[in-house]
Amino acid sequence: MNSNVKFQEQIQSMKAQIEAMRAETEASAKHHDDWVAQQNQRQPKSILARIVHSVLVALKLMAP
Repeated sequence: MNSNVKFQEQIQSMKAQIEAMRAETEASAKHHDDWVAQQNQRQPKSILARIVHSVLVALKLMAP
């Protein structure tokens, strides 16, 4: 029974970590969307610049 309690505690801890990562990802995405909107208002970017920026953002989000 004791191992079951520990297992349940580990599950709850993992759920909390997942929720924290989800919230962080959502906040980062919103920040990025806001930044993109601001940049688009300032000056239009070339297609190549947008692609490079998107790749860099994707790599940043994948980093541990």
